[in-house]
This record gives sequence, C-alpha cells and structure tokens, in this order.
Amino acid sequence: MSAVLKHIDFEVPNWGEFDAGPQVRPGYYNEVLADRPLAYWRLGESRGPIAIDEMGHCHGTYQGGISHATEGALAFDHDRSVQFDGSTGYIDAGNVSLLSGSTACSIEFWLYQDGPSITSDGVIMMEWANGQAGWLLWVDQTGWISGAQNTLTFVPSQLDVPAVRLEGPTDLIRPNMWDHFVCTFQGGEYLRIYRNTQLMAELASNVIPSMPIAPRPLLIGKTNGSLGYLKGRLDELAVYDLALTPDRIAAHYNAGAGR
Repeated sequence: MSAVLKHIDFEVPNWGEFDAGPQVRPGYYNEVLADRPLAYWRLGESRGPIAIDEMGHCHGTYQGGISHATEGALAFDHDRSVQFDGSTGYIDAGNVSLLSGSTACSIEFWLYQDGPSITSDGVIMMEWANGQAGWLLWVDQTGWISGAQNTLTFVPSQLDVPAVRLEGPTDLIRPNMWDHFVCTFQGGEYLRIYRNTQLMAELASNVIPSMPIAPRPLLIGKTNGSLGYLKGRLDELAVYDLALTPDRIAAHYNAGAGR
C-alpha cells in the first residue's frame, strides 16, 4: 500500500495558523504516538520560527544559527531535520512543567553529530534553572563528568547526584552518521541509555525522586548554564513520562531505520 500524503495545518497560540506542508505519516510516527509522548517535535519545518510539538503543548521558537529542511534520519519518510550550528542555534519552548511530578521518563531522538572530532559539549535538551531543580541531557565531548568523551550524560531528576546521573561510554556518539538514542529513567530501579536498540549504559538507582512541578525553561540545543550549544542535526525528538521498554524502543527504531 502506498503512503498517503496529508496536508496538516496548526493553530499556534499567539502566532496564528501555520501550514506544515505535505507530510508522510509512516510507521515511525505512528509507533511514537502509540506510546503517548508528552511532547514530540519532528523538527522537519521547511521555514518559519515555530518548532511544532505534535502533541500541541510545547511549541518552540527557533533562535540563532538554525538550518531548516536538512536530510532527515528516517527511511521512507519525507520529513526533514534541523541543523544546529554549535554557536547560536537553539529552540526555546518557554517555561513549562513537562515532566511535572513524574518518577519515570524517556527522551528519544535521532542525532547526526558533525565532524570527526568535536571538542565542546552541546545540550540536547533541558528543563532546568540555575540553582533550581530540573533535568538535563547533553553530549559530553570533553569528559567533564567521568572522563568519557563523545558520549551522552543524562540527569533525569531534580537531584544532581551520582545516584541519578548516567554517562555513556567513550565514543557513544559516532560522527557523520544518524543514530537513534533513547535515555530512560525508572525511579527506584535504573537509568539506561540505548543506541539503535542496544543497551549501551546502565546504572542501578534506588532513588525515587519526582520531577519539579514549578515551570522551568525548556530549551533544545543549549542550556542557560555553562554547557555549550549543540552542533549537528537533530530529528524526531520525543519526551515521555514513562520508561520505554526494550520492545517498544525496537519497534520505534525498526520503523525508522535504513536511511
């Protein structure tokens, strides 16, 4: 059966109506929606200031050095991706409480990191405020936390302590290729990082914190602290208030792999 092209319009508060253009709604999109994400940015806009959240809650605005409509991660999908320049480009989704009160979460995305050797850290996304509670996921290129380089560091709770902070192995991030990542947290049990369905890092944790309830700045591609800007392409970014199971992670990946 051939894919059906749909023409999608969005009404964004304070901005008016936006036309996202013809879109293919393939298996990957449906697999993500089946797990009911809190927010899902496809990041395939061809122009304009709005980064559309498919769930309708956390539309963001593109800022600084952003290149729209670069080649996307997914096979059999016309949707594109966005490229961050590593110095000024990011997405501002305002002050939100995306994971308010949750004791579990997953952050899922496809990443194409530029260059054979990256020497500065870059944020994937954060809901954080300096001196206050929040959560954070970043590309740790410099070995700032444990000495591992070219990896991901995931702090998924209001407590920035080793029991709820996971860093992947050196060279988890592979340059000049698309990889699918999922970072999961189940309070009182574990933190995990998957790459292309494979479990790459795990930390047992008996801490059961809940995410902060008060709104925090939600940023994609940068932080409001000392960490740097993301350099590379990002696609199909989703946040869930549950820990995706290995079976569901495989279903998502298999529906999109093959680019």
